[in-house]
Amino acid sequence: MIRAQADRGVTIIFSTHVIAHAERLCERIAIIAKGKVSFDGLVSTARDRLRPQVHLATETADGPWRKALPDDVRHEGNWWHFTLPDSGVEPLLTALIGGKAGIRSLSIERPGLHDAFVAIAGEDTAAEMDAPTAEELI
Repeated sequence: MIRAQADRGVTIIFSTHVIAHAERLCERIAIIAKGKVSFDGLVSTARDRLRPQVHLATETADGPWRKALPDDVRHEGNWWHFTLPDSGVEPLLTALIGGKAGIRSLSIERPGLHDAFVAIAGEDTAAEMDAPTAEELI
């Protein structure tokens, strides 16, 4: 119903602490944290503040292709997790294929609005939102 009204050109002011609802229903958002507007703009602009995350599984654990992985790489078993480099995915793929890494799985995930909210408002504010209220504890 909200999206249908918005599609008709109706201006809707929607207030929620459920980030998933805001991401699904809103084009523009204002993030208010500790009584101040921390962000005001498009949902896509908020999300674009964070770089995409790469999740890579390889057959081999080492080789010349490792030089293509950025400094923030985390290695867990056969999986590598890191921020997509500014150079993009093409140089990474070239290094992986040329270096015979044996790509088993590769996904690139754009950060969601919740991730952007945490980056904009701060981890403490996000944790406060996730904490149960006194009414929820009763």
